[in-house]
Amino acid sequence: MKGKYYLLYLHPQSSYRGHITAHTLFGAACWALAALGEDVGALLARFSEPGFAFTRPFPYVYRGESKWRLFPAPPYQARLSELEKLLSLGNITQVTDMAKKVKGLRYLSPGVMAECRQGRWRSIDLVTKALEGKLCFTQGALWLSEEVREIWPRQTWPEVPSLWQRVPLVRTAIDRSSGGVATGMLYTQEEVFIDRRCAGLWAGLWIAEGLEPKLWAALRYLEDSGIGGDRSTGRGHFTFSWEEWKDDPPTSEGDRFLNLSAYIPREGESEPLAYNLLSIRQKAENRMPLGGQRVYLAQLQAFAPGSLFQGKEQAVGQPVLGRLVKMGQVGGHSVYYHGLTIPLWGRWEAREDGG
Repeated sequence: MKGKYYLLYLHPQSSYRGHITAHTLFGAACWALAALGEDVGALLARFSEPGFAFTRPFPYVYRGESKWRLFPAPPYQARLSELEKLLSLGNITQVTDMAKKVKGLRYLSPGVMAECRQGRWRSIDLVTKALEGKLCFTQGALWLSEEVREIWPRQTWPEVPSLWQRVPLVRTAIDRSSGGVATGMLYTQEEVFIDRRCAGLWAGLWIAEGLEPKLWAALRYLEDSGIGGDRSTGRGHFTFSWEEWKDDPPTSEGDRFLNLSAYIPREGESEPLAYNLLSIRQKAENRMPLGGQRVYLAQLQAFAPGSLFQGKEQAVGQPVLGRLVKMGQVGGHSVYYHGLTIPLWGRWEAREDGG
């Protein structure tokens, strides 16, 4: 497949609801293309070879012109026999607590990711270097200590400000018969707030040759419409910028990959090595012409971002893996789920025996 990788930066103009996924971006781009006159149904029907695919958006931090993009952490877990060898670096409580922190990681910094991607670091190496003070935890990620000092040179560790926060906000339901506030009908919604002065979201994007102008127009449209839930109340609004992904792009030597979005493989494409699963119950988009009904579609299972795979021979080096899943017909429209992933190829070690 001929195409290019791009880095898409999402600059938040408001808070946003819940989680923004690759499927959120893909669905929003399809709606935007349709609004701009594109025959999206015909475009998706030709997706036996994908025309474009997104990664899930992940946080990034910037200082001046420098950016540090975070990546999903693989489901690493050090073995007890390996941890026992680290007792010279701390007592058993300190060692096991550090191993739990590594196991519970959400993100890796670019420096840590590069070492893991080349197969030089495994889970036990992360625990060891964290105990030695060469790695540190902040913003839900594991960083090289020198990265933290470069980004926050004036902060005394660990007094680093939180750059993104998930905040539960209390809402009240509306009584549809009276049009007023429903007594006692309180519920909470989680919103994400990002410090726009030094942080944002980034996503990888692969576009087949010739489709770039249409995607750029769709993204400009989405700057006005927003993405995700509660757009009409001012949430989920971003401006976008993009650049070609030339700095350490997904293609690399190695036949293993880290998936960067919810991934539904094609048969014989890959073998899972270390993974987490997602259960997905997808709703139809609000704007579908369904008479105001919210229609739930089929339930799916997909591999969560950050899972590790061994690529099969025919898949190694491919820019996009996985498939679009047709979930059914709603109101005369075909509905698909974005089970595509942009694989981050490398020499990832998936097991603590080095296998």
